[in-house]
Amino acid sequence: MARGERSYGEKLIRLYHLLLTAHKWFATRELEIALNCSKQTVARLVRDLSLAGVPIAEDENLESRRRIKPKAYRIENRPQKWPAVSPMEIALLEMARSFSSHLMGHAQADATNLALMKIGGGNWQAAFGCYSPGRINYAPHQQKIQRLIEAIAERHVCRVRYRKIEGAQARELWIRPHMLVANQDTVYLHAALARDHRSGRAGQALLLAVHRLERVMATHDTFAPPDTMQIESDFNATFGIIKQEPFWVRLRLWGWAAAFARERHWSEGERYLEKSDGALELIFQAASPYELLGQVLWFGDQAKIMAPDWLVAQMQTQVAGIAANYAARPVRN
Repeated sequence: MARGERSYGEKLIRLYHLLLTAHKWFATRELEIALNCSKQTVARLVRDLSLAGVPIAEDENLESRRRIKPKAYRIENRPQKWPAVSPMEIALLEMARSFSSHLMGHAQADATNLALMKIGGGNWQAAFGCYSPGRINYAPHQQKIQRLIEAIAERHVCRVRYRKIEGAQARELWIRPHMLVANQDTVYLHAALARDHRSGRAGQALLLAVHRLERVMATHDTFAPPDTMQIESDFNATFGIIKQEPFWVRLRLWGWAAAFARERHWSEGERYLEKSDGALELIFQAASPYELLGQVLWFGDQAKIMAPDWLVAQMQTQVAGIAANYAARPVRN
């Protein structure tokens, strides 16, 4: 990854996570490598965390004990009382809770509400809401989600049974759970195969819909923590949560679909080409033909795939099938 590719905020979170969980001194050079930045940026990140109330200790006299650069950092022993949470910070937490509560079961939502009440929350509930028609009911899946959260935190390999949306039977997999991710009102587990399977080799990335997991069992086997920030960055680089071989696509959009497209980020390296007739040509990279076809169909007659040719052919097949479905039924006024 090129230096500076992560945002400053991502580096700040990464530094806090490293210092909080490692319980060791970090030399400046170690942090430069871990955060992919310069020593000046490391110093600025440390300063900003300190200003936010994180108790970071600095030591410039460690060379007699360890052969490292003179300056090193770590978080002091946890203080008895952390800095108070501000009203605006509480409001932001309540907003995050409201926007994601439909992805939780009742027990997890109640635990979130209780945690907010402990820090003085509850005054902003009426300010936020979430409309999610057609959502999945995650209440029956609370125990599985809890087991996954614990396995991710403790880096335990899991033995799971997973059923594909069109699969008649569930298959058993040994996986390394990396992180839970949300996309379009659905919770997914990003993981990697821990053992060779007929569907792939050990280490191969997987994306499993949590509500299709029939069983989750943590084992005693552990694994090295992945770079979850890199996983998230890779996923957001191309359109589509189902990752296949990336390809470039060119769409032409009109009217409301063009306005909708201009408001959004589609992939790294996207291009917006404004046409003299008011249309928009959108060029971006996708990794899921199925999801892209669904998006274009949602635009209706306000969008057209221009390239690649093989995707145009797939859309023609889809449109012909839709037309055949409606041609078989008489139109009634």
